[in-house]
Amino acid sequence: MQNNSLRKKTITLVTGPTDSGKSLFAEKLVGGITQVLYIATLNSSNLDTEMRIRVTQHQLRRNPDWDLLEASSNLYELVNAESSYKMILLDSLGSYVSANINMTNEQWQNEKSQLIMLLDNLTSGIIIVSEEVGWSVFPSTKIGNLFRSRLTKLNQQIALMCHESWLVVHNRAIDLNKYSTKV
Repeated sequence: MQNNSLRKKTITLVTGPTDSGKSLFAEKLVGGITQVLYIATLNSSNLDTEMRIRVTQHQLRRNPDWDLLEASSNLYELVNAESSYKMILLDSLGSYVSANINMTNEQWQNEKSQLIMLLDNLTSGIIIVSEEVGWSVFPSTKIGNLFRSRLTKLNQQIALMCHESWLVVHNRAIDLNKYSTKV
């Protein structure tokens, strides 16, 4: 892991399966940086009991000095207005894709382009948490396949822009830039 004091205008992607420890690892990557904006992309209305418990665990663990922004779309406009932060932690792309799953392909391409433009134009560092999908049962529904396809392609596109890319499995983080070969 790099020294967090050197994290100016870096893009870091942290991926992994459900309950792998990716959010915790991303929070640790922030380290002692001050002026942090935490973007929660999960729409917290209409959550079942299990998800409420998970959200509460994340909230209790999160640094109380970080500012919170709950948003699942229009991230470009929202974050662009918040340029005073040294670090942004976006958790997670899966919730972002899910919240926008009913967009047409054209609308989704526009939304995705806005996010990529945001990453290109940021003056602060950003750590992005995302789920790895496609490692398990093949979705049997059209919407499940659409989610998997959109998230996988978004992860791949962002990974190409990243200064750091981490895979977290079983609460263990693997530096993909160090231990992988680009395909």
